[in-house]
Amino acid sequence: MPVLQQTPVISYTANGSVTSFSFPFQVLDLDDLNVYIDSAPTTNYSVDGIGEASGGVVNFELPPANGSVVRIARIVIPKRTTDYVEGGYVQAETLDADFDRLVMMVQYLDAVSLKENSGGALDIESRRLVNVSDPIGPQDAVTKIWTETSAASSVAQAITQANAAAASAIEAANSAIEAAASAQAAENSANGVSGFIKITSNDDTANNLDTKLVVTGSLTKTVLDSGNDEKLQLSFVESNNLKVSETDTTADKLNNKLVVSGSLTKTTLNAGANEQIQLSYTETVEVPVGIVSYFATSTAPAGYLKANGALVSRTTYAALFAVIGTTYGAGDGSTTFKLPDLRGEFIRGWDDARGVDTGRAIGSAQTDQNKSHTHTGSAASAGAHTHTIPKSGGGESSGASTWGYAENTYGAQPYTGSSGAHTHTLSINADGGTEARPRNVALLACIKY
Repeated sequence: MPVLQQTPVISYTANGSVTSFSFPFQVLDLDDLNVYIDSAPTTNYSVDGIGEASGGVVNFELPPANGSVVRIARIVIPKRTTDYVEGGYVQAETLDADFDRLVMMVQYLDAVSLKENSGGALDIESRRLVNVSDPIGPQDAVTKIWTETSAASSVAQAITQANAAAASAIEAANSAIEAAASAQAAENSANGVSGFIKITSNDDTANNLDTKLVVTGSLTKTVLDSGNDEKLQLSFVESNNLKVSETDTTADKLNNKLVVSGSLTKTTLNAGANEQIQLSYTETVEVPVGIVSYFATSTAPAGYLKANGALVSRTTYAALFAVIGTTYGAGDGSTTFKLPDLRGEFIRGWDDARGVDTGRAIGSAQTDQNKSHTHTGSAASAGAHTHTIPKSGGGESSGASTWGYAENTYGAQPYTGSSGAHTHTLSINADGGTEARPRNVALLACIKY
């Protein structure tokens, strides 16, 4: 059977889920099939289609990782297993099999060998060369690591020579730098606020920045990462800024070497040679989203919304929506949500299973209420007594009511019958307004978004 014209190598990029990968070339023997994942040989697979002219399928036990490269190649082992006997019979099937293997060997060599392009140069066809030795002759190919190492060595040598030429000038200037730093440190110490500054030097000269920055007094210097591209931490006491001076004939050298970020800003006070840099340090406090604050103004400050129950966008205020969700109302159910409405309200701490204010969910509201209670009232007892009735002489009884009078030297004195000790019912009048409240001051409630 003739061997079809085929390329015996194929590659795929795995997606992390596919386990079967086809190969469109004939493989006579399983030992001739080689499978790689990211250039590493693998054996965790089975094969269908050995001997088929159109090819077959490699089936992995587990899907190769997403992004990995699966390479399937037919590499016929260069050996001859048939021994032809002199004067013996040669069967066409045996001879055909040997020629098939030879053709397959040539097909693989053709697929992986370098081709000459139209200009006569060898075309590597975007493939990589690995395990290349370092160059010796002027026309030898070079590797990536050799190029980077050689370039870095040349740059370092040039920098070392330049620094050596400037070393004497730097040494002479150090005393002046110390004096300026000491005076600045004293000024910073008087301001009374502590802080740190980290400065990074991108320089191939070991400890260059450490050597050039001299500090004294309350200003201290800590080397965080010595060597090339070192990092320094300046610890100091300050209120607004720190000044660092550089005595150097190279214009703007200190400005170029000091790299700052975040809450630390850099200002050039004296550009050019012998420049002076001012480092300003601002301490920031992160306010968590969803915090409620009260302000003595009628408008919400930047970064806040009035806690007035308004419906706001879930997209525009995504961070706030992620915190409170629909606790205070779902809005239109898709694009908006409701803010808490704290206008005219007193705040009560959530019970959170304590048992004082049970049955409450976070964000729930209560109406005003007084605790149930009673009032007692009584009139002072006057004891048994009588009441006099003015009348002249005599006495009379009528039904259940009895009255009479007694005579004395001066005349008659009427009186009523006794009703014994008793009390009288009192009516208590209502007092107060439409709600129960303590003394208070009205402030604007806002929520951070």
